[in-house]
Amino acid sequence: MYKLILADDHVLLRDALANLINKFDNFSVTALADNGREIINHVENGVTADIVLMDLNMPVMDGFEAAKWLVKINPT
Repeated sequence: MYKLILADDHVLLRDALANLINKFDNFSVTALADNGREIINHVENGVTADIVLMDLNMPVMDGFEAAKWLVKINPT
């Protein structure tokens, strides 16, 4: 099973996408985030994921900065 963290500041889009992804047998959304800072908080609190699907344009911390941090702490 593939675990995903899904991040987007548009709540309706994020929730609809999470519901759709969770309907697939081999995929599960393990965490939702409004911005890149929330992704980091989830990871620092032990949430793991195979895939992080995120918007690039988000408040507080954008997707580019969050992606840089994710690659730094887990290059694979």
